Amino acid sequence: MFAESLRKKGTKMEFNEYVRKPFLVEAVEVTEENIGEVAKYVGELREKDDGTPFIYVDRRLVPNIFRVYPGFFMTRMGDHIRCYSRKVFNEQFSESSPEIVAWVDFMQNGGVENSRTKNVFDENENDQSNMISKI
Repeated sequence: MFAESLRKKGTKMEFNEYVRKPFLVEAVEVTEENIGEVAKYVGELREKDDGTPFIYVDRRLVPNIFRVYPGFFMTRMGDHIRCYSRKVFNEQFSESSPEIVAWVDFMQNGGVENSRTKNVFDENENDQSNMISKI
């Protein structure tokens, strides 16, 4: 209802569309083998009554989650650490590729090509041209 009232004619506000700038992160899946090491960065290693290990998260270090279990992911972007359940991680992140890195660079550079973006965009343009010429 609120969104509809914002779209009505006669409003003095003009809305424009924007794309949120993407960013790259490093990530590791939390396993039973590495959970102790991950705990050093995000909280305290504990066990449930059935022996299942989990990390009780220090909210000063990682404010977005309370507990981390095997199957979760820990991400790092500079000094910023975050943890995500597998479901949320897969909804919000995809594995990186040279094309994705080039697009992120392009977006973060204000739409200006640089040496990493130019090569990838040129290769993709050539691939598309070759594909079209074969049709």
